[in-house]
Amino acid sequence: HNKDILAVVQKDRPPVTPVSPSISDSACTWSWWNWQCEPPELCSYQYRVGDWTTSDSCRAAVQPTPTSDDQCTWDYLSFSCRHPEHCSYQFQLGDLTLEESCRLTIPPPPSADAMAEAYRRLLIENELLGVNGVPIGDDRLQQDAICLASRVGLETILVDQVMQEIPRLVRDASERTMDGFFVGETIPLPTPLIGYLVPADKLFAVLDAIAKLDYALSSPIEWRYVTFNNDDDDAVLHPGNLRSGEWAAVECVSIEIPGWTPDEWRQNFLDFEQTFKDAGGVPHVGKYFGMGVDDTGLIQPFQNVEAGSLYEESQIMDFRTYAGKVDPNGLFRSGFMADHIF
Repeated sequence: HNKDILAVVQKDRPPVTPVSPSISDSACTWSWWNWQCEPPELCSYQYRVGDWTTSDSCRAAVQPTPTSDDQCTWDYLSFSCRHPEHCSYQFQLGDLTLEESCRLTIPPPPSADAMAEAYRRLLIENELLGVNGVPIGDDRLQQDAICLASRVGLETILVDQVMQEIPRLVRDASERTMDGFFVGETIPLPTPLIGYLVPADKLFAVLDAIAKLDYALSSPIEWRYVTFNNDDDDAVLHPGNLRSGEWAAVECVSIEIPGWTPDEWRQNFLDFEQTFKDAGGVPHVGKYFGMGVDDTGLIQPFQNVEAGSLYEESQIMDFRTYAGKVDPNGLFRSGFMADHIF
């Protein structure tokens, strides 16, 4: 299950050379005398829904490599989807036959124009995307139901439901933007997340300092250990002040439920970040950092970020060169960090 998800997101399966049949399906016919499809070295019996005669079910033994869901078909003899290296059974609501539930395991990537248009719509529909997480919208009934389920101990049902939807959501995101990491549907609540790397020997002092704060997060603080070796690491955007050695990656998560929970997490994140900085911490730039007060008086991320505070100028120039090669059209240059670097 997880492997299928990763295959969609990371395209981590080996490439397969497309094949073409050496005979057309229409050239394959059924021989009642020999009780087989002929010519037998090129054709085989492959029944599909809609076949009216045995000759209709005679098809080329070597079928072309599927490039769309419509080309994934059901094999009634093996009771599985044909071309298992390309297709798999993926039932979706509305499927009326087994054939309709056979779909490409790894959908073909969309064109650059299609991806650009999809990202443009994402930014228009989600004005605060990258700042406040998933938009709140106006579905208060669903929000209230989620809060009620949490209060009566039904969190596991919510988690199970989300996990069951992940394959479909990842596939939809991959087909639309070739970005399986952006899932456009989830619990419709903002989920702020701040992350820092702190020296491993200062981790428990940091956790102790946070525990003494009057914080109101809805999720436990988590951490994991990681080792960095700057001599071996060739990552272009490796933070310049992240020295070799043992570090602890600390993450703090909250869920803001309008009308149920206040927004103390903003002040919490501001206090947490100061604790991280006092311990010599380095921000995880893929999450919230730079907490500060904006022009409206609201505490927001990405406010206190000075030029040159994250990367050296040489690193930025190297990354710009790299990005110019892999993303010449600037398709993925949006968001705070893209603005900061480009």
